[in-house]
Amino acid sequence: MGGWCVLGVMIALQCAVMQFHHYPRVNLPTGRTFFQKNEAEAAAWLALYTHPGEYFFEVATTRYYAPLELENPSAVDMLGITAVTLPRWVDEVVAGLKAHNVRYILWEPHAGIGTVAARNTAPGDHLDPLRDYLELNFKRVETFANGGEIWERVNPR
Repeated sequence: MGGWCVLGVMIALQCAVMQFHHYPRVNLPTGRTFFQKNEAEAAAWLALYTHPGEYFFEVATTRYYAPLELENPSAVDMLGITAVTLPRWVDEVVAGLKAHNVRYILWEPHAGIGTVAARNTAPGDHLDPLRDYLELNFKRVETFANGGEIWERVNPR
């Protein structure tokens, strides 16, 4: 009997949290949806400035490809600053960015990858070739409240 009471209280608490937690609504090409507060600003910006089928690269996450119907320009899903990210993966991403003339890149320092300006932030950090490519070919055009940055290609083909 006590177990059922605990379960009932847990269900009631979960319902209360869901009722009072605010998830911002964002209009996407696929329809309106809800995002976590720290993701909604980037989602709304991307929905405004990109279109389905466009190549786009999220360096440290894969949150926006599916809901915005954006395409990853490489076979690499995401990169990090640990030894798990191999140098050849970084090279593959740079090659994909070049081959597909990617217009926008999302760099999110809060995802643990440091800033674009930082170099060798950890012993396994192999992102310097990507950082160099960004600094030479892109400019930061938007910075979100959570620290995420949109970089836009300077000279699109």
